[in-house]
Amino acid sequence: PHTGSGVGMPRTMSPMQNRPSHSSVLLNMDETVFGPFTFDRATGELFRDGQPVALPPKATQVLAALVASPGRVVSREELYDAAWNGTVVEFDQGLYTCIRQIRTQSWSRVAPLQF
Repeated sequence: PHTGSGVGMPRTMSPMQNRPSHSSVLLNMDETVFGPFTFDRATGELFRDGQPVALPPKATQVLAALVASPGRVVSREELYDAAWNGTVVEFDQGLYTCIRQIRTQSWSRVAPLQF
């Protein structure tokens, strides 16, 4: 979604519900669980079925901004502030690269998720 105005995330689940389906996200104090993935917000680590998924630092910052805002579209400006923090860069290409890295490293071996 590098051509749109933002990137959407799944809706928030009630903590009382069971493990989320592929169309849900579960938030607790330090982790966000969505489908087979767990993102540890405290450490910035992503896991797929308990196995670590390596992401470059900028891609991790973009993912952190996305999982911090379930149920709403995250603007390009918010992603820029979260990952580039005012640094002068070719933002469109940088954001596109981060989204591609997140998809390639995490979703390439699972069925497509629908949010």
